[in-house]
Amino acid sequence: MNKPTVRALAFFIICAFFMSFCSCSIVPVPAPSLSASPSDYAPTPPGHIPASAPPASGSAVPSTTQPHREGIPFSALDIADYDPAALDGLLSRLNALLAEPDRTEQVLELYYAITNEVALYYDAYTIAQLEYYLEPENSEKEAVYSKYEYMDTKFEDDVSLAISAILNSEYGDELAAVINNDKLLVLKDYKGLDDTLKALYDKETELELLYDSYYTDLDYLTVDIDGVTWSWFYFWDNYQNYEYDIYIKAYEALQINENEKLGGTLVELVRVRNEIAAYCGYDNYYEMVWSSNYLRDYTFEDYLTIREYTLKNLMPAYDMLSDRYYPGYYSGDGTDWDMSDFFSELSENPMLTGNMREALSYLSEYDLLLLGGESAYDASYQTKLYTLNQPFVYHKQYDAMYDATSLSHETGHAVNGYLSSLNAIEDNYASIDVCEIHSNGFELLAMDAVAAMYPEKFDVIKRMMLLDVLMCLVDVSLQVDIEHMLYTTDDLTLDKANRLTADIMLDYGMPTEFEDVYYYWSEIPHYSFSAGYVISYVTSAAAALALWLESAQDKNAAMAKFDDLLSADASWSFMEAVQAYELTEIFTEEFYTELSAYIRDVFLAS
Repeated sequence: MNKPTVRALAFFIICAFFMSFCSCSIVPVPAPSLSASPSDYAPTPPGHIPASAPPASGSAVPSTTQPHREGIPFSALDIADYDPAALDGLLSRLNALLAEPDRTEQVLELYYAITNEVALYYDAYTIAQLEYYLEPENSEKEAVYSKYEYMDTKFEDDVSLAISAILNSEYGDELAAVINNDKLLVLKDYKGLDDTLKALYDKETELELLYDSYYTDLDYLTVDIDGVTWSWFYFWDNYQNYEYDIYIKAYEALQINENEKLGGTLVELVRVRNEIAAYCGYDNYYEMVWSSNYLRDYTFEDYLTIREYTLKNLMPAYDMLSDRYYPGYYSGDGTDWDMSDFFSELSENPMLTGNMREALSYLSEYDLLLLGGESAYDASYQTKLYTLNQPFVYHKQYDAMYDATSLSHETGHAVNGYLSSLNAIEDNYASIDVCEIHSNGFELLAMDAVAAMYPEKFDVIKRMMLLDVLMCLVDVSLQVDIEHMLYTTDDLTLDKANRLTADIMLDYGMPTEFEDVYYYWSEIPHYSFSAGYVISYVTSAAAALALWLESAQDKNAAMAKFDDLLSADASWSFMEAVQAYELTEIFTEEFYTELSAYIRDVFLAS
């Protein structure tokens, strides 16, 4: 066996960490549209938020129900545990009012009261998640977080039914007139859950939490090789001290062990989700979330166009960047990577424009960056507290270059979170495809400002930030194809998933002479927590790169456009945003050839 290339080894590491690191917690509450359902008689799925992903950023359109910004550090928060009885009382009052005439004012007041109740619920859920991620070994915090996971489906079903009831009443036109996000109006067709769907969603939550427990606690992952007990921690600390055949043998054994737990759980989760989709009249769960959860206005074929041009035109430049700059991405190199002043230093940088600097100053002033220590949950994401109208960023530190690139990604989300102001219900119809332009765009357009914080690493940081976004086109495209395979393969088994993954790897030119390439897919948490999400990294990265390429011609104009996009209505669909900001070239081959030439000339000439 030949030793794997730098890119191959890097890819294996990325598979274990990349998707949770770059994760943004923007997940819309699904509002199934009647037009999206294949059957007029099929029950519609609920507004189900995937585990580990309470909602986040939204639109910049002002809302009459959005509170003023409070400005409270995490350490000073006092978010009460949520009591579902409050929502039950509001729903009872609403049902009584809808039966009476001339109650427009009171009905709208109840709608606003319900949106505020949703904010209280999401905030309690969000805090439970943050506290658990900061201390994942704390059983009490884990129990609180799990409680909200099980509460989620019923809560969202009740709220969706309430809004549907108003929209279908004589007060429907009045409510439609004050809703700031038109996508919310599809709840008019929401029919609610029956006992069968409730049971399926409970089973889904159970499997999500089981996967989460395996993903969080690696204690079960140990193998004995020639008298040495290997864990993942021992492997990454010591593999260079062993002969190649020994550490590859240990790596394979650990992968198989992990795959049996994580992959076996995912295969069962896919089965349950496809049962949900079939019950709701869809061919598979991937089709269901595409139309009902994410309300996408581009097609899977549009994604395939981006993938085709990427693999054909960008791969040589991407491989050169990977081989040259990837080593050391997740390991310390003597540089001081303290991130505690990240927002403060960026807010003072004149390279950034008005909206960015204003948001960063606020984030810095109120210490809205939560840095996790060595035992914290492996993730990096942005979320929002609606009762305070302010974002937070959670980031597990690695004391390596990864910290700078990952925090830059989440900063784009946080700037938009600061500028957005829809209420908690309306916010959940934000397009995650648009929101990921905010994050990928910030990595690219703010790369000079971020790199300036580490002058000894200036050029390397810029190249790594570019590589980070290019990963979203190349490596995440591979992950999209694997996820699509998982949800569309008949009679899926763990062995079949492992072998079909290897076939996809071959299509991407990845090595398959090592058995571990069959197994890594199960380590990507988005497949469990946010099915259908990862494709947003691909489409948004293409749009962000188009904006970045514009900046090569006119930096000021591109920065002004991006600054505006950061405050734009994220309830826009992806194609609406792409057209509004003149980024449609992402569907042409000429763009990818021009981008590749620019990268090679500017970043790889020396």
